[in-house]
Amino acid sequence: MKKGPKILIAIIVLVVFVTGIVGIKNQFIISKDQLAANITKATQNEDGDLFLKQFDKDSQNLGFAKIGAQSVVEQWHSHASVPTAEVGKRITDGHTIAGPSVKYKFYVESKKVFGLFDSYYLAAKPTSVHFMTTDDTAKMRINITNGGKHIKATAQDFRNGLFPGKYSFHVDSPTEDGRNQSGDFYVAVAGSENRFDMVLYFIDSDSEGE
Repeated sequence: MKKGPKILIAIIVLVVFVTGIVGIKNQFIISKDQLAANITKATQNEDGDLFLKQFDKDSQNLGFAKIGAQSVVEQWHSHASVPTAEVGKRITDGHTIAGPSVKYKFYVESKKVFGLFDSYYLAAKPTSVHFMTTDDTAKMRINITNGGKHIKATAQDFRNGLFPGKYSFHVDSPTEDGRNQSGDFYVAVAGSENRFDMVLYFIDSDSEGE
């Protein structure tokens, strides 16, 4: 084979190799700037699903993560003390966002892809919520009501730990003498991994209207 065709083949192989590397990098590797852009986009569009995709699998599997993630971007969108265009950069720089009732804490971490490239993602820590009441928490009927939903939960679910966010919920709590107590509550957990003790004050449902 003459020298010219050999050089041409080498160039073609090099171009294919570089193109493949770039394609793989774009598909599997998230730079810190891209992570910030994704967080900002999720905040501006109030897109909880996109926000949750920026987290590692363990964080995505935390209690009611989808509800919590949605509540966070809604609060940042409406109450952030900085322009929404700056939210992503502040989070990836390790800051919290003032404005909502609590400052949600998320952690920027990275992993090596193909042993060469750093890919960045978010991690969250759960908060264990304990209901402080003399009632039997195992018998409570709980519905999380964020966004008009009615998602069944248990007191044990709350103790197991919630993804950072604000949760609205309704509780029906039967008493030992057969009455029913109920109440509407909310809890906002920052993601500090600490236990949060919450006192529940009920209304005696059976006596309403008497």
